[in-house]
Amino acid sequence: MPATGAALERTPERLELSWNHRDYPHALLVHVAEDGRRTTLSAGLRGGRAVFARDAVPGGGHLELSLSDGLYSVLEVLR
Repeated sequence: MPATGAALERTPERLELSWNHRDYPHALLVHVAEDGRRTTLSAGLRGGRAVFARDAVPGGGHLELSLSDGLYSVLEVLR
């Protein structure tokens, strides 16, 4: 499988997500709380970049980025 290139940059105002959109044109971002509760933040992401307001993303836990080429998928855990 090709490298995902997944990266998450945090600033005080926002979270900037990027990934290898040429090999993985489809993306889904999920927040997983410390108690295991899952919240989909965005589905159908495309273009290799997405920006989220920091206050729109719950604190604690971690983020999971699911990337797909349309047939196969890869899961990246972002902390």
